[in-house]
Order: sequence, then C-alpha cells, then structure tokens
Amino acid sequence: MTEDRADLDWKPEPEFGGFYAAQQSGTFTSRGLDVSIKTAGEGADTWQLVATGKTEFATTAADQVLIARHSGADVVAFFAVYQTFPQGIMVHQARGFTKLQDVFSHDGQLLAEDNSWLHYLQHKFGPAKVKISPYNGGLPNFSPSRICRSSAL
Repeated sequence: MTEDRADLDWKPEPEFGGFYAAQQSGTFTSRGLDVSIKTAGEGADTWQLVATGKTEFATTAADQVLIARHSGADVVAFFAVYQTFPQGIMVHQARGFTKLQDVFSHDGQLLAEDNSWLHYLQHKFGPAKVKISPYNGGLPNFSPSRICRSSAL
C-alpha cells in the first residue's frame, strides 16, 4: 500500500468533502492508497510543501500553480475542485454598495489574502481608498466597524 499525505490550504470545509468521503468510505484503501489528510493552515502556500517534498499532494488555487511554475517549482495541477474560480466579497448591507468597484472606491477596511485576483481588482479599479489588510480567516473579523472581508465562497 502506498502511503501519501495530502495537505489542505485551508481549514476542513465542504469543498474538501470528497477527500474525507474517500477516506471514510475506504475508497483510498480499496485502490491501494493510505492517504492522510492534514491542514496546512489558512491560506498556506501548500505548493511549496509539494515542491520541497514535504507532502505528496496539496490543494491550492490555480493561480498559485502558475506562480509556482513561474518561480521554477516542479509542481503540476492534476485535479480541479472547481471548474471556475469562485471568489466573493462580503460587505455589510448598511454600506449600500451596489457594485464591486464600490469596495475599492470608499474608505474603510478590506480584509483579503494577497493573491492574484486581488491584484487584478486593484489594477482594474485603480488606486484604492479602502485600506487592505491581511485576512486570516473567520467571521469574527467581519465586525460592523469593517467594510468587508473577502474569501472563496
């Protein structure tokens, strides 16, 4: 039996359900695989764990694979959890925002991961009035005193 480790780039959540179902149902075992599923932490650069041989498999966003390949990492993507890249920005209704550009053109705070889609939006909407701070997970950060938090939805 082959022993393999799969690292998640976030906390256990529904998008990873298939991995846990395969483990619980014996699907991995029936195919000669002994897979341990670990969480590397919220927003972890799991491609680096694969590139350095610390894990055999990991979940990550497609843009992270491109960044890894561009930096010379010997990693490849072989499975897509999503066929599109689901991102969302959650705002308090009281802000009255009606379009995505509103988030970047108003004062306040945006909690976001520093990733390619954020850079794309900053480029698209120009200099942001909103203060962009690191998002480390969890709804407690989404308090009424903040504009929004961004996360894959």
